[in-house]
Formats: sequence, structure tokens, C-alpha cells
Amino acid sequence: MDDDQEEERYAKRRANYLERHLDVRDVEAQAIAWSEMGYTDSAIAKKMDSTKGTVSNWQERVAVEYGQEVLFPQVREERGDYERLDDEDVLELPRERREWYYGLVESHTDRAPEFARSLVNMDSETIEEVDAN
Repeated sequence: MDDDQEEERYAKRRANYLERHLDVRDVEAQAIAWSEMGYTDSAIAKKMDSTKGTVSNWQERVAVEYGQEVLFPQVREERGDYERLDDEDVLELPRERREWYYGLVESHTDRAPEFARSLVNMDSETIEEVDAN
């Protein structure tokens, strides 16, 4: 078996695992599996016979529930399960990352957890209080 076939086989197994253990669709799990392996959105799109924008959308839909860690390459031995985010996870993010996350929530309200939709709707004064603490 050559390297490409081995990668395909691993990505498929990893995607199956992610689909079983996370609340994600097959295409979303495949996009995350390839992303974990270090592939760019463009390369993933070619592998999945899709577009870069569609791949990004699939990844964002998973990130809105499980955090941006799903978007980054990981050493094979360190790949494991992802935990759903909760309000404390989001509030502990640095402001820039939290604002990025809020953008995901606004783009994927159908997938975003209820607490995340509530956080996005907090007034700026409340957000300033959170940042001060």
C-alpha cells in the first residue's frame, strides 16, 4: 500500500470515529480528519471533490460546537475526542478568539449551542465586565 492509499484509509477510519463520537455528518467528519492531518482547505476540497468554501463551512459547523481546535493539524498520537464547548470555555477565550467564535455562532446559528447564541446577544457592557475579570 502506498502513502496516498494509507492516508486515505486513515482519514476514512478517523472520519468514521469522529462521526460516531461527535454529533457531525460524514462530510464534516471527513473534513476534520483531513484537517487534523495538516491538509489545507483547498487540498481537502480536492480530496473530497468539493469546493474550498464548502469545506470551510463544514469545518466551521463543527468548530461552533467543539471549538477551533478541530481546525488545526494534530500529531497522530495526540488525536482524540473533542468535547462540546460550554459557556465557561468560551468566556475564558482571549477576546480576539472569542470574537472569532461569536462570528461562527452568527454564521451557523442552526448549529450553535443555545448558550453561545445567548452570549452573542449580550450587550457590550456585559462583555466588558467579563473581560475585566
